[in-house]
Amino acid sequence: MYGRTINQFVDYGRCTMAHRRLGIQDVAGLLLFVVAAILSCGCDGQKENPAPGATPKAASKPKDMGDYAAEVAKANRQDEATATACDLAALLEPGTADAKALFKQALTIREGLYGLSHPKVARSLQHLAIVCQQRKEYGEAAEALKRAVGIYETIQPQDRVSLIGALAELSALLHEQGIEEEARQTLARAAACAEDMGSEAPKAFRKIAQSLIQQDRHEEAVQYLLRAMEQLKPDDSDERGELRSALIEAYWRSKAYDKAESLLQEELAEAEKSGSGDLRYVVQNLARCYTEHGQYAQAADLWKRSLALEEKEHGPNDPRLAWTLKWYAGVLRDLGRDQEAVSLEKRAISLTEKAAK
Repeated sequence: MYGRTINQFVDYGRCTMAHRRLGIQDVAGLLLFVVAAILSCGCDGQKENPAPGATPKAASKPKDMGDYAAEVAKANRQDEATATACDLAALLEPGTADAKALFKQALTIREGLYGLSHPKVARSLQHLAIVCQQRKEYGEAAEALKRAVGIYETIQPQDRVSLIGALAELSALLHEQGIEEEARQTLARAAACAEDMGSEAPKAFRKIAQSLIQQDRHEEAVQYLLRAMEQLKPDDSDERGELRSALIEAYWRSKAYDKAESLLQEELAEAEKSGSGDLRYVVQNLARCYTEHGQYAQAADLWKRSLALEEKEHGPNDPRLAWTLKWYAGVLRDLGRDQEAVSLEKRAISLTEKAAK
């Protein structure tokens, strides 16, 4: 067929199945509303910052320099709300120079508010690392992640999950650069930290598994995910969903479509029962699983259903339907239903041309 894998539903950076529900176009309107509300002062801070050499707006200098830095930042509207707004605005432009500048500004604001060794600074560094990796600026990405790791290490054992997450991200980045030995050593550090974590073990194991998936070490990833499932609390449905999504991706990438299929069917049943907004994505994923597995009749029924859901959501003339139309047409051709396939292909071409105008 079209030679795509399930993780290509998402365009944002180093993605896993857990991210496939995050459609940037779908949330853009909401984020823009939030950003507009917060950014009355502007993310760039140029209008609000005093001129070089000017006296800060803080009324008086407290004894604690950290408090003083925070007071100056807030007085100049460089507060956590502004930093958050910069993060949200950056998410709307993944991989761009503007996104990088916005994440860097959020980092600078938080350094001023909290100092250089605060967990919020570490998370800002992780955001910056993602956009740098998207831009293939690997040296800068690695530097940001190593600094984040260092911050998390200083506050241990309060937040081992975040430390493990940063190590896992760094390992995947090193692998992408071809620095395999250091990548393995870094992930081994994460694995050592993850042992004996009690109730937090499932999250830690999932982060390690996601790094393994990115490094094409699928069998190892599956073992960590199954361990996480075994230690999961029965009432932790959110984490169970994340683990299941990661397992689907691991099975998918290793072409174990039968195992991915059973989990996708489970996911579909839950989405149908709850009326979840994820239903369309789950239907598409299962349709692709059947397609890749050569089960074209089942795939055709699901592609038809996916198309109906998209038409209901976006309307029949939305260019976004072209992708589903092409997949549906391809399956119909595999079934020998060429006349129906031609009709769908023509419609896809028409919608694509409409989008290009």
